[in-house]
Amino acid sequence: MERFIIEERVPCSLPELHQERVRLPFEWPEATFYLGTQIKVVPMLEGYRLSSIHGAYYIDHLNTIEVLSERGLIPMDCDDDQRIELEQMHAAGMLTTQAADRGRYTLFDQGETYRSLYDPDQTSWMSMSPATLELDLTNRCNLKCVHCCRDSSPNEDVAGEMTSRELFNLLDEAADIGVDTVSFLGGEPTLHPHLLHMAYLVRKRGIDNLMLATNALEIHEKWLDPMSVLFTSIQISLHGASAATHEAIVDRKGAFEKVLTNVRRLTSRGANISLACTVLESRPKELEGMLELARDLGVTEIRLIPLADVGRGHCLPALQWDDYQQVGEFIANARKDDTGLLVGSGGFPTGEGATETALYYGCAAGLTKLHLNARGFATGCSLLESHGLDGRNIPLLDIWHSDQMRLMRRRVDCDCVYVSRCAGGCLSVPNNKTNRKENCDGEQG
Repeated sequence: MERFIIEERVPCSLPELHQERVRLPFEWPEATFYLGTQIKVVPMLEGYRLSSIHGAYYIDHLNTIEVLSERGLIPMDCDDDQRIELEQMHAAGMLTTQAADRGRYTLFDQGETYRSLYDPDQTSWMSMSPATLELDLTNRCNLKCVHCCRDSSPNEDVAGEMTSRELFNLLDEAADIGVDTVSFLGGEPTLHPHLLHMAYLVRKRGIDNLMLATNALEIHEKWLDPMSVLFTSIQISLHGASAATHEAIVDRKGAFEKVLTNVRRLTSRGANISLACTVLESRPKELEGMLELARDLGVTEIRLIPLADVGRGHCLPALQWDDYQQVGEFIANARKDDTGLLVGSGGFPTGEGATETALYYGCAAGLTKLHLNARGFATGCSLLESHGLDGRNIPLLDIWHSDQMRLMRRRVDCDCVYVSRCAGGCLSVPNNKTNRKENCDGEQG
């Protein structure tokens, strides 16, 4: 059994790789142990992905899980391989000695119907149904940020967007096929009239992780308590350490103080808040100010995200390689300060904090992650403009195993020894350019 961790970087770029299988010996090896938690199981192309409140794991087979959830196992009576597996589950907190407290596992194997579409020798690692579903609830927004990758605005025409009923049906379907994480995106998702109703449905249907990405400009007082409980993580956009910087990017006077007020209101209620700062250029003093502000606000994490070459971002000067290097070094240095604040990187090369003990490597788009925009166009990632299809009124598993999605799963043409566990680099990177863009609002740079 291994922790199900995906490292975005490819293994050939990392100095060292090693597998880390944590084991905890039994104090009472003669006792009977049972599965001590509820587990969701989804088949992979090879093996299975398990998820519970303890996290996500990979396992080769279900034999041990089946016995644990029924009659239990005595460690001293197991062979060496099974004992090791039990010690790994014990270390992960998955076992109990109380038969009355035993958990069960639920197998979501509907994706097995499509297995004949794949040649394992030609296909990357993948899940037979998506682990993560990203949904743009609307493309309308109360801001018009200069860099918006969706080209959202207050004047966005919402005619033709998916109806509330379609969104509710998608969420029900996601729960039925074993989706583990749902992310509500936009536009600005808090503008959707049924945001909290959809959040209630997700949690009621047993999906453990529910994420929200918002600009936090307008959050009603009555929303604060339910949002703090329903969403396991709320990512709030804040693009500068001062009103001048943030408001120049979001094009709204007074937005900075409104966001700070709402961040404080949510953190005071125990919400798990992270800040997302899009970096348009390398400015060390501004970034240092962002870290100080994040610490003052009491958020869990701040993520520095490079400008994306999609939407209105396509019309801005691209980040240069020196910018990537400088911001990456800034992140790496910031992580050395033990202040309790996580400093995340959305793609800066030297600041990514490589996970050398990951199970899989490379881009997860279309392998564990599925994205649908507000009009139902489906891709493997919110930053991808290719490999997509009109997914409206099509079952999620039909989308997941469509011709377009299967193109993303072709095994990397490489003779690296890690090719079976590496999906290659980010699929959105080829869209990046280093020169100024042409044909943006009639201007040429």
